[in-house]
Amino acid sequence: MPTRGNERKIGTRVGIPPRFEDWADYERRIEFMVRTGLIADYTYLWYDVRPHPRLGTVEVRAMDGQTRVEHTIAIAALIQCLVRDLVEDFLAGRPCVDHTFEILDENKWVAARHGIDAELVQLPGGERVPVRQTGARLLERLGGHATELGCEAELQGIGELLEKGNGAKRQALVYEANHDLQELMAEIVAATA
Repeated sequence: MPTRGNERKIGTRVGIPPRFEDWADYERRIEFMVRTGLIADYTYLWYDVRPHPRLGTVEVRAMDGQTRVEHTIAIAALIQCLVRDLVEDFLAGRPCVDHTFEILDENKWVAARHGIDAELVQLPGGERVPVRQTGARLLERLGGHATELGCEAELQGIGELLEKGNGAKRQALVYEANHDLQELMAEIVAATA
């Protein structure tokens, strides 16, 4: 199958999902993978974002677990606001931007490697922008959605992550202080208790 944009060969089933033209395209491609024995059923697709037809939900699987519950809740609020933003764009007839897979995948890798200190390539212009700056702009854009959804307070946890860093940053600081894994584990347990 020829590829274009962020589409990849039909057998790929992890990471950033391919672009599906519509629900029928998704069903056709899943049915092909099941029929040919590539997967047992749609639950064998481990995309970062994937539909769950049986539950009528969309799963977002891209983030590592946070060490603080309030940060996990903040990420859930962020996802809700992003989905609402995308739905409003769709309902208003604004086209979905189709960025190349390579740039999306590279940004994902850079974010995983450097976390809050990463600089991501902004599309379509191509300039590199710090995650903190991108995140602050995103929070500003999503503020109205948070109000409508009743999750303003929860979304503010993203601001705290941008300002102070996430659990991984805290863990690195604790470990670097004494190079003591027991101290690090005690810090993690205390943060999640």
